Amino acid sequence: MRVAIGKRREYKPCVQKVERTACKDCPKKGSECAECDYLAIYDGADEALRAGYYKQYRVVRDIQSERAIMNICRKRQERQRRR
Repeated sequence: MRVAIGKRREYKPCVQKVERTACKDCPKKGSECAECDYLAIYDGADEALRAGYYKQYRVVRDIQSERAIMNICRKRQERQRRR
């Protein structure tokens, strides 16, 4: 992998935000965004994506830790049998 000298790597968050297509052409952009109905909808969708991602992350993490524990126990039993 080549890294350009002098440039920082692009940070890509693991959970992407929902594309805000309705906000692109909004005339209220910037000034009255806090009162916009679309903002609440998009924020809710972002939270749902984030919750789903972390739920999957926890499942994968638990499976990997179980495998690691099983491997450690298996190795310990093999060492005890050799003695």
